[in-house]
Amino acid sequence: MGRIITIPIDTGFYITDDTVLSAEDCVNLYPVTPTNKGASSSGALYRIPGISLVTIQATGVGRGLYRLPETQDLLSCSGNNLYLHQSTYNSINKGTITGSGRVIFASNGITTCIVVPGITAYFYRNGILTEIDDPIFDDFKLQVGGVTSVTTKDSRFIYTTDVEFFMGSPASVNFGESFDALDFEDAEVTADKIVRAFTLKNELYIFGGDNIEIYQSIATTAFPLTRILGATINKGLIARHSLVEFDANYLFLGKSYNESPAIWSGFGTQVIKVSSDAIDTLIQRYSEAELADVSSWTYTQDGSRFVGFTFPNETLVFDATASRLQKTLVWHQRKSNGTHWRVDDIATVFGDIVCSDNIDARLGLLSRNIYSEYDEPITRSFVSLYVIDQTVPFRISSVELVVSPGTGNPIPDLEGTDPVIEMLFSKDGGNIFIPMGNRKIGQDNQFGKKTIWNRIGRVPTSIIFKFVLSEKVSTDFFRLILDIN
Repeated sequence: MGRIITIPIDTGFYITDDTVLSAEDCVNLYPVTPTNKGASSSGALYRIPGISLVTIQATGVGRGLYRLPETQDLLSCSGNNLYLHQSTYNSINKGTITGSGRVIFASNGITTCIVVPGITAYFYRNGILTEIDDPIFDDFKLQVGGVTSVTTKDSRFIYTTDVEFFMGSPASVNFGESFDALDFEDAEVTADKIVRAFTLKNELYIFGGDNIEIYQSIATTAFPLTRILGATINKGLIARHSLVEFDANYLFLGKSYNESPAIWSGFGTQVIKVSSDAIDTLIQRYSEAELADVSSWTYTQDGSRFVGFTFPNETLVFDATASRLQKTLVWHQRKSNGTHWRVDDIATVFGDIVCSDNIDARLGLLSRNIYSEYDEPITRSFVSLYVIDQTVPFRISSVELVVSPGTGNPIPDLEGTDPVIEMLFSKDGGNIFIPMGNRKIGQDNQFGKKTIWNRIGRVPTSIIFKFVLSEKVSTDFFRLILDIN
């Protein structure tokens, strides 16, 4: 036996353009950093949740989820219909929502407004869905770009068009469903196109393509909102549906003038970049039109707080908990069938984490106790850090991956009864991965099983390892142990 070393595996996603520098990948797994001193490992990789079917709503795909603050029931826009889901998840069709793109929800506590950006908008109150047909609202719909978003502040709906924002009546006046032709304003500092209105801590943020302006209520002027002096942020919103409230902040895909797109986090006028340079490189491979369609979701589970951004070919997920504990930016990827994760939107209701779908009209439950996506296998994989021994050749006698033991399915003849994991390695900077075969990780209750590959051989300079698991099992990963001589 030579030297025994342990390689950290909780580093997440960090693939650089030149993989000789870094090729760390993390797909359908997320890093976990223990907060106690007695843990068996300094970090682990946990499986992301699987999805079980709740109901199939209609044809089409998910367009947005919203938990009603007044009843705590769930609204789901799927295909061309709006559905109400109560605690039994029975689907009640409440009417037609035109268009095919994502919608934006907002509530004043009595009425819920649903905007189909650039097309139309609806009010939903007391179980009744009605399209807004107020003549004043219709005038704004006729502007270039139409009505593009909605939020609420001080019980009033705030709407945007490309060039100005306007408001409805207070909730105490006709349930917030009336309009005044004088209740509008345009962005004051710059002439860039307005993209979306957003409210955080009862402050109104007007996101443009190049800047963000912050407004607060004031009772001494005809229009009851005024821009806060000096409260302008030199960042613009690229994707309307990428903006999300998260961890008492807001996150969004954006940039400033002559700047490359990135993921930003803000609170008030303070904005910091939370995407790593590796994430930025991925983002910059997409066209402006592709970036404009990026959407986001967020949820918290088992102490970890996630916000995900869905791009055409991948879903990139920022892990706020791991980032705080590791004091660095920690990301991972989620994929379904080799492309972006199929989850369209997420809402926490009735004690469950519910998701809509961007492939079909299914509504599902997210749970780490489910090991597939609607009974389809989830492929989980990660690529390790580089192993380098002072830039001189070395040999590896064995590699052991410490996993959750005894996770095989106890029912004979079912997939995952005697699960296996594949290992590959690369000695040429991540260009070619050579398979080293599968190893069993333990049948049900076979807790003494070790997962070891022997005789890796001579390493001229460096080596990285890739592990792939596609079994329907509850396996997590804890340590990577190498015997070097």
